[in-house]
Amino acid sequence: MKNKNLVVILCYCDTKEKLDILKNTISILKNNFNILITTHSTIPSDIQQDIDYLVYDKSNPILHYPERGMKFWKTILGNIKISHIKDDYGWTVFNLIKNFISYSQTLDYTHYSIINYDTEITPEILNLLNSPKDFICSNYIDPATDKPLFPGLLFNTINKENIFKVNNLLSRKEYTKTSPNTNISLYSDAETYWGSILKKFKYVKTDIKVKGILECGNPDVLNYNTHNTIFKLFFSVNNQKMLIYDNFNQNNIKLNINGKDIYLNQINKVLNLDSIIQNLGYYSGEDLIDITHTYNIDKYNKIENL
Repeated sequence: MKNKNLVVILCYCDTKEKLDILKNTISILKNNFNILITTHSTIPSDIQQDIDYLVYDKSNPILHYPERGMKFWKTILGNIKISHIKDDYGWTVFNLIKNFISYSQTLDYTHYSIINYDTEITPEILNLLNSPKDFICSNYIDPATDKPLFPGLLFNTINKENIFKVNNLLSRKEYTKTSPNTNISLYSDAETYWGSILKKFKYVKTDIKVKGILECGNPDVLNYNTHNTIFKLFFSVNNQKMLIYDNFNQNNIKLNINGKDIYLNQINKVLNLDSIIQNLGYYSGEDLIDITHTYNIDKYNKIENL
């Protein structure tokens, strides 16, 4: 045993870029710490050789509406509301945590430091790993604003007694609860739910800067035009409508609906769609971008008049 503090790496590394980041994280830690990877994706054998424990669960429990979803909405011109419900990936993180805790019941470590595969390992992080306390939690840097938010899931150190208490508290049923009055989720995201768990413990909050290397940011889930920034596009299969918006320069826009080309240049325009859509797309330059499949699967989109 290299250290009584076991470093636990949470990961879903399904690309070469992510695996390279994981390798680099391990290379920084492996000489001074034992390492456990808890994952929903397979881990290549060369990486496995550099760690001490591997917990693999291929289930990757992404939650779908109506069990739980992340709702995004905005208003256009004050009289149109558009909304989209995105699958929730937060429980996958807690599933990884519960998996490693269950596995660790017979291991002889006093502390467990839980990091993400892309947590930036700074000298300050290494100092915390070498001097663990009963419960250390941290901020994380929001990639959209570059501001610290609390609590974060990129770095937490928990002693053996507390880690098993955490395991008993983490509950999918609780995570997916909604308010009986509004039917809105009690926890807006995974970090909010983690904050509700922390309230049951005496913890030390570190003020060091904790951030992820792979800063993906938040995609604009209310815009299906992913090929240019000239205009934005949204649709609703329920309302049988398409919205073109934020065409501020009033560029000529070309759409294709059921094989028919349609032209418009308004800043904002709502189009009524046929009840049966066989083909749906928009042009980016000379290229026709087909969004028919996306139209058919994103069934919870709404376009509403206020």
